[in-house]
Amino acid sequence: MLRLTRTLCLTFLSILGTVTQVTADTKRSITMRELREAYLEANGGRQNFESLQSFRTVGRIVPAGTDKSNVLSFRIIRKRPGMLRQDVTYPNGVTRKYLVNSKGVWAKLVFSNGEERSEIVEDTQIEGLQQSASVLSPFMQTDGRSDWVDLKGLESLGTPDGEIMAYRLVVLPVSGLPFSEIWLDGEHYREVLVIARNTDAVTNDTVRSTFYRKYDKVGDLQFPTELLVYEDGQKKQTVQIEEMKTNVG
Repeated sequence: MLRLTRTLCLTFLSILGTVTQVTADTKRSITMRELREAYLEANGGRQNFESLQSFRTVGRIVPAGTDKSNVLSFRIIRKRPGMLRQDVTYPNGVTRKYLVNSKGVWAKLVFSNGEERSEIVEDTQIEGLQQSASVLSPFMQTDGRSDWVDLKGLESLGTPDGEIMAYRLVVLPVSGLPFSEIWLDGEHYREVLVIARNTDAVTNDTVRSTFYRKYDKVGDLQFPTELLVYEDGQKKQTVQIEEMKTNVG
């Protein structure tokens, strides 16, 4: 169970993202520059994004289905440049801790009796953890790199809350980012869907998707407080973010 849940946690924390079919509007009604400016204005402004040095989130990961006995709790601190501290606590009281910084990636299990055991971090996990250390949103991770993104235009997108119009952006492999598509709400200019870039040879055919929902203001920036995670169209888990704080120590 620890291995399965670890895979799901890393999937979420690497910023997952579709589970719906869309129909394209053949007209591109906005340029990439205009879209980025609209995004910045709607979500807090460039100055506030650039001053974001660290970000702490606390919450729960709730599995799909009626059995809620396997709810996990998590606490994550991301800090520039590329530092991550992540604790995930399982229902049996075991906590898995990750530390990422410029020197490497470390993991250990801490048991309810206080015993600790180091873990080997696999190469695929290292890459995912390093990528998830960014304090910036998926779209802002493409800032200043128009060669990383192909704006497909405004398209109809089915979401758990109904159909909306959203801007579809294909993130090119050259970017090295852990997602292949970003969808921005056509009205509010915020991430509504992120599709993961699958680099795992074992699960290469799996489509992993995350819907971003229930945005809230933290300081001067907007962040989602709920993420719905899907694999191949099947809902796997809901990430409920209960506490967020920017520029923590």
